[in-house]
Amino acid sequence: MSDDFEIGEIRDMLSGVIDAEDGGLESDELCPDTVSISAIQERYIDSALAGTGALKNVYKCYDVVMDRYVALAELQDKHGKALYDAFVYEARLTASLSHPNIIKVHDIGVHEDGRPFFTMDLKSGVHLGEHTRHLSIDKKLDVFNLICGAIAHAHSKGIVHLDLKPENIQCDAYGEVLVCDWGLSKALIEGGRRLATMGNMELIEVAHMTLYGELKGSPGYMAPEQIEQGEKDARTDIYALGAILYYLCTGQKVFTGDVATVLKATVDTVPQKASSVNRALPSSLSMVIMKCLEKRPDDRYQNVDQLVSDLERYRSGRSTSIERGDVLKESTLFCQRNSQKLVLAMVVLLILSLFYIWNDRRLEAQELEQSIAQAKIEQINEDLIDVVEEYDAFEKALTESKRDLSLRLYDTAYTRWQQFYGKLESAASVLDLIDEIALLTRKAA
Repeated sequence: MSDDFEIGEIRDMLSGVIDAEDGGLESDELCPDTVSISAIQERYIDSALAGTGALKNVYKCYDVVMDRYVALAELQDKHGKALYDAFVYEARLTASLSHPNIIKVHDIGVHEDGRPFFTMDLKSGVHLGEHTRHLSIDKKLDVFNLICGAIAHAHSKGIVHLDLKPENIQCDAYGEVLVCDWGLSKALIEGGRRLATMGNMELIEVAHMTLYGELKGSPGYMAPEQIEQGEKDARTDIYALGAILYYLCTGQKVFTGDVATVLKATVDTVPQKASSVNRALPSSLSMVIMKCLEKRPDDRYQNVDQLVSDLERYRSGRSTSIERGDVLKESTLFCQRNSQKLVLAMVVLLILSLFYIWNDRRLEAQELEQSIAQAKIEQINEDLIDVVEEYDAFEKALTESKRDLSLRLYDTAYTRWQQFYGKLESAASVLDLIDEIALLTRKAA
């Protein structure tokens, strides 16, 4: 039996089982959602204008197939077919980037009139400047780090943004950060050859103005090579990242004024140090920002990883790659980043020192008490010796007194006996004897 026969037989058997279970039900009863999708004539409905740029309009519309709201971008009516491919190029380039901090493109299509469109995430937050206005520097660096991650991912794919600015970065209250508007992006290498920027997109948008010319980017965030029509690569985005970080840390743009003034200053003028604009900004962080804003690309960070690495070193209290990092500097930074540990160590040392001082004083007090007690014991021993000597003298004197008393008593008794005996011999009668004894007794008393 051949494989084809077996597969066909199994298919027929399964088909019979399914038909038996269906019980003759129609397709719209078995799978109404699938049938409804197949019947959709118009996928995107309920469009409402959400924003307007230099080249395209963006609408909020309902995706009937996916049952959700999306953003739909399309070229403005005034732009002809010369920009169609550039528009599609933007959509495909953005779709090629898969990163949580890069806006996602969902679908590319063509309207009945031939104009291309694409759909993407519907942005629900505010731009970077508004989102970070009241955040601390540390929180702003957290957000900036997410932006750097997105740009580093794009660079790893050989794509540079070339129009980075706060208005092109969307943030929401839940921490989502999206790098948007890749319309001026450039694929550096594709298929072994270097590509130019997309099509004929010669427009840039500045605030509410649209300028015509050969510049691609936004004055104030454009690198000098964009203005001078030089070679643009990843270091061009580094400049824009530095300009964004400058704005986040100082609240001001690198250069201000009308468009012509800003463009000329970008090429000719050394920007004011960020730490001079914001006196509270640490010099280390200011140096990182200013390295991004160097006029020559070779003097900037050569990739986003170097920038992120220096920011991490700054945030961890270490010297950055652009600092000399001498012994005094390293020692100071070491103390700063280990301040809590040093304070704890000092507290422990203080406690130990106080303990040792207390213990020494306690031992000294014990020794003093022992010496006083010993002196008292010696004094008591001396007093005891004196008492014993006095007792011995007293006992000796008492013994002598007893002996003298005994002798005196003996003498007295003997004398009394002789007297008594003499009276006894001379007594005329017993009654006289008794009287004599009584008389002697009274005398003795």
